[in-house]
Amino acid sequence: MLLMCLLLVSSCKKDEEGLGRNLNTHADWMTQLIVDHGDEAVLRSISMPEAHDAGIYTLTNCTVGGNECNTQTQDEDMTNMLNYGIRVFDVRPVLVDDTYYTEHVTECGGLGCRGDALENILQQTKGFLDEHSELVVFLFSHWCNTNYDDNNLLELVNSTMGDRLYKDDGSLTGTFINTPLDRILDKEGAKGKLVILYEGAPNDAAMRGNGVFDYSYLPMTGSYSNTYDFDQMHNDQLSKFNDYDPNGNALFEMSWTMTLDVEASVNCFINPDGPSIQSFALGANGQLGTNMDAWMDNGTITKDKIPNVINVDFADEFVTDVCIRLNALSLD
Repeated sequence: MLLMCLLLVSSCKKDEEGLGRNLNTHADWMTQLIVDHGDEAVLRSISMPEAHDAGIYTLTNCTVGGNECNTQTQDEDMTNMLNYGIRVFDVRPVLVDDTYYTEHVTECGGLGCRGDALENILQQTKGFLDEHSELVVFLFSHWCNTNYDDNNLLELVNSTMGDRLYKDDGSLTGTFINTPLDRILDKEGAKGKLVILYEGAPNDAAMRGNGVFDYSYLPMTGSYSNTYDFDQMHNDQLSKFNDYDPNGNALFEMSWTMTLDVEASVNCFINPDGPSIQSFALGANGQLGTNMDAWMDNGTITKDKIPNVINVDFADEFVTDVCIRLNALSLD
């Protein structure tokens, strides 16, 4: 009955004292886990949808050779992705003329395009978390002209997010991935939290107290397949998942993403309407659910071993629905 309820978008609503609102299947799926499972709802035991290159839902300042075909990775803004249930975001900051943007480029100063301004991304996230008691994760990486110790960047994050920014006050007695979500979130106030991991940051208590976390705070294993051939991607991710030890100290991040090689990227420049990141991604996305169901049916995915993060391009409800099914398996 619970699984049927979780799969009906917006139709199964439940209140809990302190949350003070009806719950939407996609926008509040994490809160619903807390309502249904209490302290059993921990990051180690659940699956979360991730948006790859999350800020590249809009393109600005493309270099020669960069266009939608070979650069764009999302088509929904942050507000929509958050409402669709996406909870982990790959964010790549670049500082240009005193403004922080996101970007998808070959290297810092290389070929590609900028995406949305970081301030816009933060503001949309703040607006969502003011209304939903959900945990959102940003993965800051691929730095360009900025870094984890950029005081202006940290001020932008803190001033925009306010008390929606998660900070470690030292009260957690265990690891973050084993801490019940209802201890991390502002359950009484029914407001959410954003935790930001900064690539290269030191594992330092003072920095964690200011909301700056290194990647070991939310450890993940797994890597992308670096191909746009679906069978190669599928087999690569299956092999890595089979090798994953769920009793270790890391979550498994499955990268259900398609990557253009140099030839395909150049073809995009010659023929912008030809095969693109989006066309390959949509083909792969359409097969995510059936493949995860097959992995559950044949015992590859079990109650005690699920992909904890599923990373996709052009993210929307389809990946959240898959995670909801995985969570039902893991927690029920």
